[in-house]
Amino acid sequence: PNGLKEVRQTTLITCIDDASRFCVHGQFYFGEKLTDLLNCFRTALISRGKGSILYTDNGSIYRARNFAHICSELGVTLKHCEVRQPGGKGKQERHYLTIQMRFYKEAKKSGIQTLEELNEFFWAWLDECYHKVKHSEIGMTPLERWQMEEDLIERIPIEKIHSAMQLRAKRLVNEKTALIKLDGRLYQASRAYAGQQVPIRWPFDDESHVNIYRKSKPVERADLYVPGTDIDYSKRPRREKKQEPKVLECSKRYRAALVAKLRNEKAPEDTSRFGVLTEREFTMVVGQGLERLLDQREIGVLQESYTRLFPIDAEFVEKAIAKAK
Repeated sequence: PNGLKEVRQTTLITCIDDASRFCVHGQFYFGEKLTDLLNCFRTALISRGKGSILYTDNGSIYRARNFAHICSELGVTLKHCEVRQPGGKGKQERHYLTIQMRFYKEAKKSGIQTLEELNEFFWAWLDECYHKVKHSEIGMTPLERWQMEEDLIERIPIEKIHSAMQLRAKRLVNEKTALIKLDGRLYQASRAYAGQQVPIRWPFDDESHVNIYRKSKPVERADLYVPGTDIDYSKRPRREKKQEPKVLECSKRYRAALVAKLRNEKAPEDTSRFGVLTEREFTMVVGQGLERLLDQREIGVLQESYTRLFPIDAEFVEKAIAKAK
């Protein structure tokens, strides 16, 4: 990802249908926070409808009070598996084992550079290699079993989903400044609430404001207050780059073909005698063609170009540079 670290661990959160094993929604995140769970849950509700019961693990995010409030407001019964009883979540564990055995091995060697590429590859794999493959327990594919009763699923209006997907808390408004402090951020309320403890709600994926509530109704919006700063972050020392993981061209072409099918596009053909270049190989070929070392700014431009032009081969690059020279 972009930033100081070259490699970051991701967490996969999925929601599956109990009867069909159909993956209602699944997504990779940089972490395992309540906001990540809510993002996955909201997407599942919007795209596939509401289940009557949500059966989850015992992790802290699944037992969060805010998550219980949201499920209650949406009319979903929240249940947790028994502690130290792994058999109670056997379907989920088998679901993740399938992903680890089939998807992870391909993803690790397919040249993925961003979280967006990882998720797009995962959705393409789900669509082609999971939902359409016969399941040994149900005797049909998860997609076929899901479609048998899809018309019975209750749909929730998007407005109600967004209204319910709000985090809640109580905070004391500063008596002198009328500022509300929340998770290290400050929000400016009016002087009328100075010195009072007020209930607030805010969208889990929007930190720009909070709403002050009275008798379960919003009465005021408090916007984010950002104090000035004189810190020069450009002087922060740079860290050495870690060695890039090994990329197999066959895995990269496999990922590109699946993603192209998900987009209803024609799969890219590898007609080059050199094969598809990695980002590092692309930079090296350009430097050799120009017969000089590239500076950091030029490397950054080439990295952006590589993302737009992929897949790209050495023969094309060499011809283009020769023509430009």
